[in-house]
Amino acid sequence: MRRFLALLLVLGFAMVGHAYGAPLSMNGRPVQLDIRPAGERGVRITLKPTLFESAFPVNPALIDRVAPPPVVSLRELDGAVRKRVGTLTVEVRPSPLTVRVMGEHGALIQTLTFENDGGLGFVVDGPVLGMGEGGPLPQRGENWREAKVEFDRRGRVHAMQPRWQADMYGSRNPVGLLIGTKGWGLYVASPWGQFDLTQETRGTFTPRGGTAEQRRSQNHGDQRETLGKGIPPFDAYVPGLYDVFVFDARDPAAMMKDVSLISGPAVLPPRWALGYMQSHRTLEDDAQMVEVVDTFRRKQIPLDAVIYLGTGFTPRGWNTPQPSLSFNPEVFTREPRDVVADLHERNVRVAVHVVPWDRDGLPTLHGDIPPTADEDVTDGHLARYWLEHVPLVEAGVDAWWPDEGDWFDLFERFKRHQLYYQGPLSTTPNVRPWSLHRNGHLGIARWGGWVWSGDTESTWKALEAQIAVGLNHSLSLSPFWGSDIGGFFPTEELTGDLYARWFQFAAFTPSFRAHGRTWWTRLPWGWGLSDRGPLESRTPPLESSMNNPAIEPIVKRYAELRYRLLSYHYTLAWEARETGMPMMRALWLHHPEDVRTHDLGDQYLWGEDLLIAPVYERGATARDVYLPEGIWYDWWTNEQQAGGETITRAVDLATMPIYVRAGAILPWDPPRQHTGQPVDEPLTIRVYPGRDGRFILYEDDGKSLDYLNGAFALTAFRWNDAERTLEIERRGAWPGTEADAPRTLMIELMPDGPRRAVELSGPRTAVSF
Repeated sequence: MRRFLALLLVLGFAMVGHAYGAPLSMNGRPVQLDIRPAGERGVRITLKPTLFESAFPVNPALIDRVAPPPVVSLRELDGAVRKRVGTLTVEVRPSPLTVRVMGEHGALIQTLTFENDGGLGFVVDGPVLGMGEGGPLPQRGENWREAKVEFDRRGRVHAMQPRWQADMYGSRNPVGLLIGTKGWGLYVASPWGQFDLTQETRGTFTPRGGTAEQRRSQNHGDQRETLGKGIPPFDAYVPGLYDVFVFDARDPAAMMKDVSLISGPAVLPPRWALGYMQSHRTLEDDAQMVEVVDTFRRKQIPLDAVIYLGTGFTPRGWNTPQPSLSFNPEVFTREPRDVVADLHERNVRVAVHVVPWDRDGLPTLHGDIPPTADEDVTDGHLARYWLEHVPLVEAGVDAWWPDEGDWFDLFERFKRHQLYYQGPLSTTPNVRPWSLHRNGHLGIARWGGWVWSGDTESTWKALEAQIAVGLNHSLSLSPFWGSDIGGFFPTEELTGDLYARWFQFAAFTPSFRAHGRTWWTRLPWGWGLSDRGPLESRTPPLESSMNNPAIEPIVKRYAELRYRLLSYHYTLAWEARETGMPMMRALWLHHPEDVRTHDLGDQYLWGEDLLIAPVYERGATARDVYLPEGIWYDWWTNEQQAGGETITRAVDLATMPIYVRAGAILPWDPPRQHTGQPVDEPLTIRVYPGRDGRFILYEDDGKSLDYLNGAFALTAFRWNDAERTLEIERRGAWPGTEADAPRTLMIELMPDGPRRAVELSGPRTAVSF
């Protein structure tokens, strides 16, 4: 009997689901098609050879969860099969195998065509966003400084090859998550392959197979060779095996929530990670390390973390030559733990740059921390590798900057993010970890990994491109992203003006961090100096650009603005976890009905309420800004402006256009020099009238994992514009606080007041104006 059943499986006869006639096949092999719900408004379409035993191919981007049973399960098909799958409807047709996904009233979301040669076709009907981080490689002879920035991904073939890259885009971290602004999302979870978006109405996905020749050319030890790095191992490829998600993105927020459901919710960063971080390169000694922090405090420029580069990436870094986890005795004239303690006394965290051993010292990354009972803690196991970091934690190191590792495949890249989340928790339990990586993929947010865009060049074009890079990253990779303020590789375009404009932009990105060669010019006061400091470049900024005292007060103003909006930023980080919505949002996410927002990649929403329009043209005196429908307030003047059109905003170097949506309710913090600084003044709540509005303020202790067990407070504000009434409702607390404890808030009705103190003494309060 067993032999008979096995023979039926080989021949492709349907043993599950329904039989509808002709056997399904791909690449000449019998296959099975399963379709099940995915999230609230998505479907998961799995096509697999009948001999493939698992329910799904392995993909580290997806969390382990019990999948619902398939609503459609086919091995044979003659005519059309139509089924309701969750909130959507699917229709399956043969020859070629085609799956149509529809919403209410038969509205077509997406059509997938599985070609007999193994390819996958899909509909392209407008701008395509997402697809991870980065942009195209400049073509030979192309001047990338004059090229159009890629926000809409249409118009080229995407090889989906992770790589280090400089120019205007920085590193490439591709993700097979495509978002059509006409209302669809498509995530090809498996296999890996390339997307051809050169046709006007049709896209094509071609799997990247694992031929013997490709495997022979894979070289993990040579970073110059990119084939196979950052993608699944070639031997993981199974011809005819697909795992694809289609989302209804007509409500973009619902799609983002569904993406977070399949990839895992983001963990919250420590509150300090939303403050300003100053990176260092060539160090003189530990006295200089402390003096830089003292200068921040003396000048009253807010600062929360200092980051130190490793030796080998700079002539004289925090450690002995990389890869190394040992302090540099040439820099540390005192005991390193004493130096770190001095920095902690000044209320800054310390992060260090680390790179992995090569393959001789670090075989394939694997395992968990702590190890499970069935794991062998061999070389390359996370628990064993983490032990090498423990002395640094004991010396006081707070956070990690894992660089390189380009030779790791996709699975190992996830393991590296896992290392710098589980490892710190194993050594300092219940203290939120933080790490900053150059490599990432959809799903890393559940391990607390943040990504920066890598080694961009210090040019105006790079500043412009980083806006689009951050938006596509935020749509498809993780909600936590940033760039090197000022760009990494200096050019003669690097001036105080470019640095100031980049600083303004970064004040409204998740990671707020300055880094780059000729690093003194990345200090807020650096452009006022006559000395450029260690150059580390053949193309440093011009000496004539120094001695510019106008830059420091501008960047100080935006650093202060970052901290005055700290409660808003922190709530956005919680929203990323709770709803899947990123902190940095393409306008399309909140205005999908407005086609003018669909390919707009040089301005964005910070949360729902603030519109940010970075200035990226040298010497600009004006900036065109598109305002969606509604009333908008100019942040700087409080002037009201009707939306639905492009306006021209006059700017000087100190001004980056910021607009506030009518109906916005914004928390406005007292001034601070670091995120943990106690303050006596109450929190101010600014209300911008003109329409009804609501906002939920999230608060917790900012440092522990207690929030995972419900230790947090939510304060809901609801503004009734017609009645001029603000309703406030509170619930929850965390250790050291009490729910509904008396609290004073300052309520300010914008733009001209009144401003009044309101005492909250219970769960509900109403304030009338």
